[in-house]
Amino acid sequence: MVGVCIDSALSVNLKKGEQYYLFTYGREHFYASRFKNKGAHFGVYEKKFFEIIQGQEEGQDNWAQEPPKSMIELNQAKIYKAELVWRQRAYAEKQLGTYYIKPKNTHCFFYLDPQLNKSCGRFPLHWFANFEEHDPNAEPIIQEMLKSEWEQLSLF
Repeated sequence: MVGVCIDSALSVNLKKGEQYYLFTYGREHFYASRFKNKGAHFGVYEKKFFEIIQGQEEGQDNWAQEPPKSMIELNQAKIYKAELVWRQRAYAEKQLGTYYIKPKNTHCFFYLDPQLNKSCGRFPLHWFANFEEHDPNAEPIIQEMLKSEWEQLSLF
């Protein structure tokens, strides 16, 4: 978890207003570190010296519940555009958002691009929502700007 020092007391290491990574040490203290590594702490301080701004105490879980498993009927020969709405904590680096998917039974391969070149992985279908069929042969809509709406960049 991350906290801001609200009182540096007599400590030379703590600076009021600075952020630190905090790791629980007993009921009333934190290890304080400038890095996301408990082993790199520079001391143990009372909890009253910090205001928590991110994260939870150990033992409290703020991760959303997994969506219920359901049978999603999709044509495996087609490409769909869908929103990734959940992932396991281990996949937290995968951004929630819209992806192009290729279904395979109860899972799907998901990609960043409609040509399916930039693969992101394989997740269960029930982690996705708002499925829309995507036609890769459809021509993109190009909107031309009137000459009055743009001007050439002048360097001199």
